[in-house]
Amino acid sequence: MTGTVDFDLIESEKFILKGRFSADEVYADGFSQIMFGHPTSKILFHTTVAPLEGNRELRKASQYLTLNTVTAIEMAHLILTFAKKSEERLMKDLDEKSQKKVEKILADFHSTVFQAGVEEAATPSKAKRSIKKI
Repeated sequence: MTGTVDFDLIESEKFILKGRFSADEVYADGFSQIMFGHPTSKILFHTTVAPLEGNRELRKASQYLTLNTVTAIEMAHLILTFAKKSEERLMKDLDEKSQKKVEKILADFHSTVFQAGVEEAATPSKAKRSIKKI
């Protein structure tokens, strides 16, 4: 052992990037395409290069992500769950147009979750019970 650190860890909710396995950070303004399938799904992220005429914009692909489809679904659910739990604080930082967009998305998500009881199935132990009930 050399005594060097070859891994990343999370400490007190902060990433500590120390090792050779640290991931590169790639910024994206949005995503342009989703190819949803089994066993993997693909998402093409982009950055906006310049506004164009009307409501259009010139985009440059910045990252092409391929991940397990179940993981993609879980990730989407977790992002929306955390956004809903942080909604009050999040709204303070958004401009009016973004606030309206986020409010609608989170209201739709919240409504769907409580109608279907999805939030209960978010934890692994409850998910197994929910699957058995179906």
